[in-house]
Amino acid sequence: MSLENDTTEIRRLIEAGHKKGLFKPATPEQLTAREDEQSAEIRAKVAAYTQGREGPPWVGHEPGICPVCGSDNLEWGDDEKEGEHLFYEFTCGDCNSSGSELYRMEYIDTEVKAEGINP
Repeated sequence: MSLENDTTEIRRLIEAGHKKGLFKPATPEQLTAREDEQSAEIRAKVAAYTQGREGPPWVGHEPGICPVCGSDNLEWGDDEKEGEHLFYEFTCGDCNSSGSELYRMEYIDTEVKAEGINP
């Protein structure tokens, strides 16, 4: 089978499932319960990670320092701008951990390098 045939078959099966009532939309109560469940999971992960530490896992790291082993032997990869944030990708040369540093960009001032002449 080709990818196109597979895609067509999957769509056909999904449509048949909808017609038979196999797929039912979640009720608002079910959605709220799932959101509460996900929030509790996230809180538990943060609590487990921060046990014995002060503050959440994203607080207390130093720029240019590996948050896992404390080395400054970081190899910098790509940087990515997203809205008002800038992410710098890194890999630690000592423990091989990888991650990204996040910076918030904000306007500070405009510097005039050459004044134009109005005609």
